[in-house]
Amino acid sequence: RVEFILAMSDGKLALLHFGSDDDTKGMSLTPGFQPPSILTIVDPFSTAAPDDTVDTSLSLQAMSFRDITIIDADDNSLTVVGSSCPKAGDGKHHHFVDHLVEMKISLSTQADDAGASAATTGDILITSSLPLEGRALRIVNWSDTAYSAGARGGALLQLTDGTLLEYSQGGVIEPCHVTELLEPCPWIAGIYDATTSDETSNSSLQTDGNDDEVHDESTKRLVIGLSS
Repeated sequence: RVEFILAMSDGKLALLHFGSDDDTKGMSLTPGFQPPSILTIVDPFSTAAPDDTVDTSLSLQAMSFRDITIIDADDNSLTVVGSSCPKAGDGKHHHFVDHLVEMKISLSTQADDAGASAATTGDILITSSLPLEGRALRIVNWSDTAYSAGARGGALLQLTDGTLLEYSQGGVIEPCHVTELLEPCPWIAGIYDATTSDETSNSSLQTDGNDDEVHDESTKRLVIGLSS
């Protein structure tokens, strides 16, 4: 099971997990703490698309892929989203728009000729690529993904102008119907279904000078942001 994704300096993605065998576990200097280990490394710049309707421009070396977030997973694959931006060009840096890219990473395990050990490999397929109306500041999955129906396969997206959007697996972007935060926050968290009691629904929208909490009684969404 993949627990984390690490973007490396060459653009490749390291899929991390907590190994079950002693040979696959990372070394720890802290008693009682077991660091994750690398399951496999995949290259998002060497991808395929299912048909011509999907933009495969991410395969260009001039593109960068960041803020990678796992939105769905099973035993043999995981679905991730991230934002990509074009390389800066002369006189064009004021007109950047990011693309929101969805990818499916399929995992397979192959034993060596002797059958003594198995290596995990990953193949990437671009399933959706959508232009945004600006630059993406942060992408996160819903904090209640494991508990709320509808949260799985989705993500919360904030643009640099503070606009909050919801993404659903399959290439669907729509506004997140909550009151916007007081300012764009580089750290955000969202609850897909924030069912509140009468006491908590009347609480203040601002917790302190640096934390913003936004809950609209007309929606189940709850977004919390930490400003810099």
